[in-house]
This record gives sequence, C-alpha cells and structure tokens, in this order.
Amino acid sequence: MNFNWRNYLTIAYELCEQNNTEAHFRIAISRAYYAVFNILRLKAGYHNKKDVSHQDFIAELKIPNNRLIVSLNIEEENICIIGVKLDNLRKERNFADYDGLERFDKKRTIKSLEKAKEILEFFD
Repeated sequence: MNFNWRNYLTIAYELCEQNNTEAHFRIAISRAYYAVFNILRLKAGYHNKKDVSHQDFIAELKIPNNRLIVSLNIEEENICIIGVKLDNLRKERNFADYDGLERFDKKRTIKSLEKAKEILEFFD
C-alpha cells in the first residue's frame, strides 16, 4: 500500500495547534510543503524522486505542458496558480529549514498550512 502524503499535512496542523515552540512551527511548515509536493509529483506521474527536482517541477507547474495538464486533469490556469502557490510554500519551507534568523510563530505557520490546503483543494 502506498503512503498517504496527506498525513503529513494532518501532522503539520497537529504540530501547529498542540505546540507553541518555534521548532514545531518550522517542522509543520516543512511537512506541509512535502505533503503537497509529493501529492502533486505523484499525480503528475513522477513516481521516482529522481524523476524531477523541486525547482524543475515547480517551473513546469508555472508553465504546464500538455502532458502535465492531462496528468493533473485540471485547467491550465489552475495549474499555473498551483505552481505559484507551491513556489511560495517552498520558499517558506526553505526559510524554516535553513534560516535560523527568520522567526516563525503560529500566525505565520497557519498561513503556510492554509496555502498547502488551498493547493490540495484543486483536487478535492
């Protein structure tokens, strides 16, 4: 049975709601990004992580080709919106994972988690 990547988003919300430390907020943002990235990657037909890099995949979403439009089965305009939102979420994840000078609080974290949820709503 395949892993359900939506569980990462569930855990991200739990981390944000049940804990008030910056470390938990950073982990929540990271898990939210990876939940969305992996769900989209699989929907797009990339089943091996070596098939596409994060940056290349996001670039492909921003300017989708016909194969991607067919794979995701949503309108091209919405795929572009997803690409922009995922790119923004990735930047937040990079700050959370690598930048110790950035501050993360519950409000900032919830904003990122909601962005992840918005992306997935295109498929619900």
